[in-house]
Amino acid sequence: QATGKSQRVPLRRVILRNEWVEVGIAPDLGGRIISLIDRRTHAEAIPTPTEIRIAPGGLRAVEWDHGIQFQIGPGGRANSLGPVEMQIQESEDSVLLHELIPGLGVSWQAKVSLPQNSPRVQIDCSVFNRSLATNVFEWGISGALEGAQPVPEGGLYDEARNAGFSMSPEKGALSVAVESPGRTSWTFPSRPWMPRERADHRISLSPMSGMQTPTFAGRDLAFSLQD
Repeated sequence: QATGKSQRVPLRRVILRNEWVEVGIAPDLGGRIISLIDRRTHAEAIPTPTEIRIAPGGLRAVEWDHGIQFQIGPGGRANSLGPVEMQIQESEDSVLLHELIPGLGVSWQAKVSLPQNSPRVQIDCSVFNRSLATNVFEWGISGALEGAQPVPEGGLYDEARNAGFSMSPEKGALSVAVESPGRTSWTFPSRPWMPRERADHRISLSPMSGMQTPTFAGRDLAFSLQD
């Protein structure tokens, strides 16, 4: 319920950078990726936000359509704009994010890192059914980029800025769904999870820039075919 009051709150942002790419992660905003820069072309695949423009929606009646975030359970995450546990692993140049989903008996963990000699971001996800009973839910990742168009096989691209990104799993099949203009989700279908069952997946996030809206985008390749 809206109170009509507002206040300034400091928010943490973690930056990972190599010669190819720079990624910004906000552990106080659900652990979402809020910026992605292709350092080869200096294009912002996900522009660094200057403000948080919330809109009606989500499990808590407000949501922010920006960046890439973890989704789990029906209707998304109640904590999509709240803090998650975070640990910086300096020896591995990575960030570890973790959250226990209230009321679901499920936790998720994501390790965000930059592979050497590669222009992509690596996201190692783990989902754990902590319950002693069978649990049924779906999980995945959603992405939002204002003004962008969906890319076949999973991605978003903004022709006005000539930049965007693609998402691809290294194993398993992600179901790609265009939820609304500028918003796409990549999910593993809902299924029964056995007590204490855990699943691990690696997902690659790749920036794209300097082309028209791609006809195809994958982990290591994107191209555009025009008439």
